[in-house]
Amino acid sequence: MRYAYERTRKDGAVGVDGQTAQDYVLNLEQNLRSLLDRLKSGRYRALPVRRHYIDKPDGGQRGLGIPSVPRSSPLQATPPTRNASPEDRPEDRL
Repeated sequence: MRYAYERTRKDGAVGVDGQTAQDYVLNLEQNLRSLLDRLKSGRYRALPVRRHYIDKPDGGQRGLGIPSVPRSSPLQATPPTRNASPEDRPEDRL
């Protein structure tokens, strides 16, 4: 979890919980331990992503999703599988 936390951006905007990375790091060990315990026990529920829109030069708007700090760490801890081909899945090799 520490490696995953280190990979997250610390300079971004706050998520829906209003917690900054600076606030989260004040009790980092306790926060990461709690997060890991919730992940292992199946009690972890990710907070929703805060939506923000920025203006585009053509007059439209571009939507941004801003995750909270505790939401970002588990995402960094899991390997990407979105672009994995079926041949790369271990369960298909049995």
